[in-house]
Amino acid sequence: MSFFEKEDYTIDDIDQLIKDQIEESIHLDYKSARSLSKKDKQKNEIAKDVSAFANSDGGIIIYGVEEVDHVPTKKSFVNGNELTKEWLEQVIHGGCSSKSFKIKIFPIREDGDFEKTIYLVKVESHSGFPIMAGNKFYKRYDFSSVAMEEFEVRSQYFQNRVSQLKILDIDHQIVPHITSAGRITDFRFGFRFKVKNISPTIEKDYKIDVQIPRLMYLNSPNHSINKLDPFKKDDLENHYLFSFPSESSLFSGEEMPFNFKHLALNKRSTVEAMYNPIRLKLYYSGGSIEEEIDLKPLLFHEGKEINHLNFF
Repeated sequence: MSFFEKEDYTIDDIDQLIKDQIEESIHLDYKSARSLSKKDKQKNEIAKDVSAFANSDGGIIIYGVEEVDHVPTKKSFVNGNELTKEWLEQVIHGGCSSKSFKIKIFPIREDGDFEKTIYLVKVESHSGFPIMAGNKFYKRYDFSSVAMEEFEVRSQYFQNRVSQLKILDIDHQIVPHITSAGRITDFRFGFRFKVKNISPTIEKDYKIDVQIPRLMYLNSPNHSINKLDPFKKDDLENHYLFSFPSESSLFSGEEMPFNFKHLALNKRSTVEAMYNPIRLKLYYSGGSIEEEIDLKPLLFHEGKEINHLNFF
């Protein structure tokens, strides 16, 4: 797990950054204890720096570490009795134009001493309208927080008005279909996935195209074929194409599940499936995404390839 992915931080993490001389970057900024103050100038700088991370790719600001030429040199403790976590949180949200972006503040104390506090502020990238601090928009550039140009603000604004969908949680299951006499007649294959709106914009029109190997479909039970037939759009060389339009709008954070059950694999369709994956293509107003389900690694039963088994 990288430093940025951690869910908790200790004084050892700070000591390690200094020991390894981890340089500042577009995602990491060191600030001395002097950067935290109840004076307006320092409070404005705090809001400016946090908003710059939110308007960029996110990152971490550490208040309580001295740096020289962007390299950490020593700890510079904040008095946590005077400048509390709650105070810092209030300064950040009070100095920024919106509270919709996410931050998490980690108070780190040497030997549990409140007078020896370091504040690590983790800022998530904000996908909505850019965050303003004071009367300007800021972004991260190399080691600094710099004002955004007007065209950059416009670009980010319109970019965030376009929806972004994602195919998630692709899962599959293959089980033998066994007669009462204990004989394998074929294998039943199912797969499922979700389409999620990961943008702040509502998506009204999207569709998912699914290509299923021909013999897998043709050898499936009638009830499975009957469910899929209304969505069949094209007969391709090795696949049938099925198209599923959106039935309702997909709001920010919402997911739409898709579930395909009881597709059949016998000896012939297994050979075909080894060389023809299931293909998914998601179309939406902001673009398109393609995914594949490679069937070859799945076509085993009790350590043997399915096409080498004896079907009855």
